[in-house]
Amino acid sequence: MDAAKNRELKLFFRDDAHRIQDFLRSFAQAWAKADPSANETARCFRDVHSLKSEAAFLGYTDIADRAEKIEKILAAARNAGKKPRDEELPGLLEDLCRCLLQTLAILNAELGEPDDCRPEPEAVEFSSDDFEMAMLQEAQYRGERFYRIDVEIDSCEPMPFPRLYLLVNNLELCASLIRITPPLDILKQDKDFLVSLYATTSRGSDSLEEALDVDGVISLEITEIPFGHIGPASGEEEEEAPGGEQPAESLPDYTREERKSVFLYQDELALYAFIAACLSAWPAKDSRGRLLAKALSIILRRQSGLSLALIMEKAGEMANEVASRLGKLLEVEVRVSGDVMVLPIVRDAVNGILTHLVRNAVDHGIETPDKRNDAGKLEWGRVILEAEIKKGTYTIRVADDGEGIRASEILEAAGNPDVKSGDTAGILKILTRPGFSTRKQVSSVSGRGVGLDVVRDLVIGRLGGKLTLDTKPGKGATFTVSFSDKTVKYPAFPARVGGRLLLMPRVMVERIFPLNAEKLAGSNRSFFYSLDGVSCRVRLFSGQKEPRSGAGILVRAGAAPFIIAASAVEEERMFRLAELVPSVSVLLARDF
Repeated sequence: MDAAKNRELKLFFRDDAHRIQDFLRSFAQAWAKADPSANETARCFRDVHSLKSEAAFLGYTDIADRAEKIEKILAAARNAGKKPRDEELPGLLEDLCRCLLQTLAILNAELGEPDDCRPEPEAVEFSSDDFEMAMLQEAQYRGERFYRIDVEIDSCEPMPFPRLYLLVNNLELCASLIRITPPLDILKQDKDFLVSLYATTSRGSDSLEEALDVDGVISLEITEIPFGHIGPASGEEEEEAPGGEQPAESLPDYTREERKSVFLYQDELALYAFIAACLSAWPAKDSRGRLLAKALSIILRRQSGLSLALIMEKAGEMANEVASRLGKLLEVEVRVSGDVMVLPIVRDAVNGILTHLVRNAVDHGIETPDKRNDAGKLEWGRVILEAEIKKGTYTIRVADDGEGIRASEILEAAGNPDVKSGDTAGILKILTRPGFSTRKQVSSVSGRGVGLDVVRDLVIGRLGGKLTLDTKPGKGATFTVSFSDKTVKYPAFPARVGGRLLLMPRVMVERIFPLNAEKLAGSNRSFFYSLDGVSCRVRLFSGQKEPRSGAGILVRAGAAPFIIAASAVEEERMFRLAELVPSVSVLLARDF
């Protein structure tokens, strides 16, 4: 595997590890205090299973071994339908998370440290006036960071003020200057050239330090200020509402985590791509508008997406690795039609689908060299990974020339006399049952009944597609996945707003929080709400005269984020674009 591909795979693993470890910690706490729900146990089981596979593939044996131990406990819990008496699990999960952190630290040093791995910045307070607050709100929306830069110019410098002016000019080339303290006109009359500069930028502190590398600077200290530490100017502090915020009943716990790509923020690209997809699905007669939306969608797909060929090649590498561990000889052929880019929501689903289909093909399908010789086959088995897109429909196939699906074993293990051996659709339904496995012995590759049920959930629940099976005894098996952009499902929070039901796409939701009406300011349908020290506009819809306590939804859908006051917000569910478009049109009505 070349360096570029290896880097991509490690980036995949790092993103998955970041996503998984937070849930593992919360699950460990839930396990220690009370029985976690069946859904939480199933999710933890699948996350650990996927983590084990990826870690084994990349050679992180410490993580794979720890995940294997946890998997055994969770497998027993899932099979029993309840939590067994095992007090060891929370400690094992914490140990796995510590091992992940150590590996991530090595990866960060190798790949470059991501935004969410930066050390917690020093707590520095900043009081702002209305104009500065507006500038900071825009910077926060753009995904920039806020810094205080303390600079001292050598008093022996022949021309200290021009030197300082040059420094400020350099700073403005790479950042948005918010404030200079003290102001330059006062500083000009002073003998000590010690100044604090406040600025926002999308660059890191190293870039600022390089820009401020000016002769005559004897000290330079750069400190990041969290946006949550920004408040109104002295004398304008907000009063804390009596009693504090009242949590909304059954409010989903959601705060979006932002991740940065090479050029733009991935979340920004995902939002624009989602809106473009909605525009493409809009029930409009204007064909030119539809063509424009389609072109925009293609551009954004290329910016924020990932090559389907790379995903297929990664799956091919995994197939060879699994075959090596099982002592099997394997040839893998990858066929991808054209340079197809897929968006993150599709990429994640396809990656999970291929992981399980490829592992099943090599473990269950391809025989050992001795068995293949006995069957009159070549010692080397063959797996074909194929992907194509025609007329908007994606088709992905995973085929092997192994022994095929042994229907008699499947039916015997399932105890289902209603399905006949030639009924491949019926056989597939059995294979995709949660926990179903014909293996009596568990290995690090399979045998726990995890795989095809996950594939089914991803194909149907995430992509809105179809999963089919074609198999012949002794000839092999082919699994085919088909879906289109129109069938892909997006996560959204159903919310009751002003007497209507709005589906709030997760990609447009920054945060869901308990909203306390006593902390609102304004009147005549113009209201603002202070959230983490930032004043945000509250948008009212028809049927709403003024916001009431309940659920607040911080939404980004236009020039600046705004808050929606909802009477209730349900847990996240998956919806197709056609179901989301009416709500999206309402959210965008006044912002685009």
